[in-house]
Amino acid sequence: MEPIILGVAQVEEFDLQVNEEWSDLVEVTLRGNYPDDCTSVEEFTVDEQGGVLILTLHTRRPSDEECAQVLTPFEETEFLEMDGRPAGDYRVRIGEIEQVFSYAP
Repeated sequence: MEPIILGVAQVEEFDLQVNEEWSDLVEVTLRGNYPDDCTSVEEFTVDEQGGVLILTLHTRRPSDEECAQVLTPFEETEFLEMDGRPAGDYRVRIGEIEQVFSYAP
C-alpha cells in the first residue's frame, strides 16, 4: 500500500438539488481548489450536529510523489441520503458555508 496524506478539501461553494427521480437523494455539487495537482477525493461524509448536517469532502494524495503546488480547481458531485428523514427545512454546512433547503419526500 502506498503511503498517503489525508486531508479535507477546501470547498468554496456548493449547490443542493433534490433528485427528481429519487426523492430521498439530494445531489450536492461541491466546488473549490485542491492545494496541488496530486490530490483527489478519498471520501464524502455526513454528520449531524445540533440539527445541522455537516458535510465533509475528505482528500488523499500520495506522500511519495512530487506534486506541483498549484491550486487545482475541482467540481465533485456527491449524494446526501435523506431516506427516513421527515419533510422540512434542513441546514447544511460545509466548512464555513451554510445553506438551507426544503425537503419534501
